[in-house]
Amino acid sequence: MSGLQRAGLLALLALSLAGAALLYLSRGDAGAARSAERPDLAIDQPHWRIFNQQGRLTRELRATRLEKWPDDSSARLLAPRLQLSDRRAQRWLALARVGWLDQNRQLRLEQDVRLQRQPPAAALLLRTERLRLDETAAVVDTDQPVVLTAGNWHFTAIGLRAELDQPQLQLQLLENVRGTHD
Repeated sequence: MSGLQRAGLLALLALSLAGAALLYLSRGDAGAARSAERPDLAIDQPHWRIFNQQGRLTRELRATRLEKWPDDSSARLLAPRLQLSDRRAQRWLALARVGWLDQNRQLRLEQDVRLQRQPPAAALLLRTERLRLDETAAVVDTDQPVVLTAGNWHFTAIGLRAELDQPQLQLQLLENVRGTHD
């Protein structure tokens, strides 16, 4: 078998596994408990690229591993890394230890979550323990404590809602807001 044939076979295998993952993601109940300790589907180094209607890359999601259980409609992502661009072409990076991708393509990030405007010199950094991103990644929210750092400003609050895809960034700190300027 030539190297070209082998590469084609590997590409076909990768596409088949991705198709199987999507099929499994579209089945099951969201609240169902796991029926086994080990997942029935696992993919190492999954990588998704999502383009808008004009063909521009808007989101890129990577993880070290995707795990799917038969009785759960969501898939667990280990060390998810989401890069996204809003309609102003502003780039963002979201990182966490664990993530959950549900059948509606909503992403929930958990444990040491960071959302940062790129490049890092832009200096807007959000830290929390749980963050939800809608299907388009235009709206992010949490009901958990948050720490927001922007330049010399430092804010803490309970809960946040941000609309990343507005002409002007709209960010709401919901409760118990405290801020300092250095």
